[in-house]
Amino acid sequence: MHNPLRIQDVLLRPVFKGAQLLAGASGLDRPLRWIHILDVLDVRNMLRGGELVLTTGMGFSRSTDDFRSFMEQLIEGKAVGLCMELGTAIKEVPPEILQMADAHGFPLIVFNVQVRFVDITQDVHTLILNRHHRLLDDMEQVARRHQLFHEQEWVEQLVRADRPEQSLVDPVAQNGRTKRYRSVIMHVSGFAGSTAPQLDEDWRNQQLALSTSIRAPFVAAQLRPYLSLRRDAIIAVLEYDSSHATVKPDVLAAFGQLPGILKKNGVDNSGVFAGIGREASALSGVRRSYQEAATALSIRSATPDAGVVFYDDAGIYRWVAVLAEHEQARQLAGDDLQAVIEYDRKHHTSLFETLRAYLDCDRSKQRTADRLFIHRQTLYHRLEQLDDLLAVDLEDPARRLALHVSVYYHLLHP
Repeated sequence: MHNPLRIQDVLLRPVFKGAQLLAGASGLDRPLRWIHILDVLDVRNMLRGGELVLTTGMGFSRSTDDFRSFMEQLIEGKAVGLCMELGTAIKEVPPEILQMADAHGFPLIVFNVQVRFVDITQDVHTLILNRHHRLLDDMEQVARRHQLFHEQEWVEQLVRADRPEQSLVDPVAQNGRTKRYRSVIMHVSGFAGSTAPQLDEDWRNQQLALSTSIRAPFVAAQLRPYLSLRRDAIIAVLEYDSSHATVKPDVLAAFGQLPGILKKNGVDNSGVFAGIGREASALSGVRRSYQEAATALSIRSATPDAGVVFYDDAGIYRWVAVLAEHEQARQLAGDDLQAVIEYDRKHHTSLFETLRAYLDCDRSKQRTADRLFIHRQTLYHRLEQLDDLLAVDLEDPARRLALHVSVYYHLLHP
């Protein structure tokens, strides 16, 4: 937040060059709200507090008692100081007025030459308004930070809730429409908030800027993102109407814009990678969708060409992720593939990739050769090698399927 403008600040302005502080120095730190020109004796109803009063002294030039009454009204009205021009109506300031100003810490400033009050008011009013605008900007930023903090807390509650069936308050007015949700976990190369305490303020500022920028492409696609910017990832819960028929293409289009957005925000990255969970029809399903998003993100390591992986499109990898939780899965895959893996390592061959392509192509030799960009005779030679190494009869559909699963297990858990 910006500090309020004070008397001591305006005295440094060029329009106050030549001004002299005669008394009330202890009140120079008083905050200044406005500047007011007053040249009448009765000013009780003209003050709101916080004003620096400019005067030529015409209203109280006849007697010291009038001057004293004018000062008393300023002090009682909570004005913050008096700035007057000497020589036009008042030649000098009486000692008792100086004593009053000192006693009340009420700055009394004089110009010994004629000055243009309009220049002073324009300069100080501009200074006050500029500070006020900066203060409003700061207040808006604080409000946005506050909103972002609560949004992040809400998202973390959704994705980490121990009891997904518990009642959670949706901050969005439903307006009678049926909503759908998908959890997203984004990993950005080169993105990590600093853990150094002295940089926490920089991280919070970066969070605020990033959250605003990241939302834009999703909102444009009518996908409302609720964000939590962690230090190592960006978590999003996307909300959209159930009638939204192009969710996946719209999500992919939004992700396509993120590298450029992040770069503009000073985040060096070589790409944005994401896992996206299945659709949830209620907030209680967001946690499950989040867990699927985490699985989808881990699957992406086996599919490097895919920047974004939807869990519901991950096919056999979903089964592999489930099998990974069982101790025997790695052993089973090893039993099926160890001979091939060892042969490739020892002879610098690519029999494993040939096996994968052959099974993916439904054992079509022509399609396999085309996929691998090799001659069919080369493929025949490799298949003979595989036949010698594998302890699996590829004519047996059950054993062939098991081998295919082992291949994908190895891709995900090499």
